[in-house]
Amino acid sequence: MYNFVIFGSNWDLYKVSYSDLNRLENVRYISTPYEFRSPVFKFLYRLHWSPKINRFVNLPFKKIWNSGYFKNDFFDDNPICFIFFSSKCVYEKDGLLKYLRIKYHNSKMVCFSQDIIDSQQNFDIYHLKDVFDLVISFDQFDCIKYGLEYHQLVYSHFPIGNSSSISKNDVYFLGRAKNRLDEIIKTYEYLKSKNLKCDFHLVGVESKNQVYPKEINYIDNMPYIENLKHVVSSKCLLEIMQQNGHGYTQRMCEAIAYGKKIITNNVEVKGAPFYNEKYISVYSNLTDIDISFLKDGSNDKVNYNYKEKLSPKELISFIENKLLKK
Repeated sequence: MYNFVIFGSNWDLYKVSYSDLNRLENVRYISTPYEFRSPVFKFLYRLHWSPKINRFVNLPFKKIWNSGYFKNDFFDDNPICFIFFSSKCVYEKDGLLKYLRIKYHNSKMVCFSQDIIDSQQNFDIYHLKDVFDLVISFDQFDCIKYGLEYHQLVYSHFPIGNSSSISKNDVYFLGRAKNRLDEIIKTYEYLKSKNLKCDFHLVGVESKNQVYPKEINYIDNMPYIENLKHVVSSKCLLEIMQQNGHGYTQRMCEAIAYGKKIITNNVEVKGAPFYNEKYISVYSNLTDIDISFLKDGSNDKVNYNYKEKLSPKELISFIENKLLKK
C-alpha cells in the first residue's frame, strides 16, 4: 500500500473533481505550491517563479524550494507515490523528482496528463517517460501515439442545489472557442431552429468574432461552481470536441455525475462502458442529432450507473495496481 501525494491544481474544476479524496488518510491533495508555508515564504516563492519576471530572465536557483512543496504528515511509514498533474511537471527541471526520491525512499513518481499532449507548451513527453515511473493520459490516441497508460478523467459528485437565478434550459454549452468557433455557431443555429432553449457561454472570443451577441453569452471566464449551477438547470449538455481530441471529457463526466443527457460529436463514446443511446445523442452531421430524446419525458430519470467509476478513488487503485506490477 502507498500513501499518495497529488501535486494538483488550484482551479475549482480540479478541487471538485478530486474532492472524493479529501477524507482519505493516505491521500494529500496539494492545490498550490507552498500552501503549508508562511505568507512570507509564499510571497517569495511567487516572486521567484513569476511568469512575468522569468519571461525576461530565467531566475536561477529554483531548486532551493524543493524541500518545501510537501510536508509529510502521514500516520505511517508506507512508501509514497507522488502524482503530478502535467502542469506541475515543470518542477522536474529543477530537480524535484530527484530530491523526493532521495528524501523518501522507495517513493514512486507518476504523471497524469489531463490535456492533449501536443497542446501543452514545453512538454517533452519522451523525457517525462524516462524520469517518471508511470505516465498516464486521459486521451486514448495520445496513449497509442506515445506509449502511455490510459485512464479516463476522474470526477467526484459535488452537491449543487438548484439556482433560482438561472432559468431552466434545454441545452447548455460552455467552452473556449479555440479551433471550433464556426462549428459551435452552426450547432447553436441548428438547435435554435428546432425550438430548443439554448444556454451558450463562449470564453475568450474577440469582439469582432462574436456572433449573436444578444443570444450567446461571451465571457472571459466562469467560476466552476457557477458552471455546475448551469449544468443542474439544464436538460442536456452539449459537447463539441477539440480538433484531434479523443477520450471522454469533463463535460461527459458532468453529464454522468449529475444525471444529464448529452449531445456529443465524439463518436468514440459509443464504445464506452457507460454508453446509453437513451441518454447520449452522438452526431457526425448536425442532422444526426436526436432532438426527440430531449422530449421523451425521461429527463428526471437519467442514470448511467457509472458515477462511482468516475471517482478519483478508482484512479488511486489503478495507479497502485500498475506500480505493483512493475
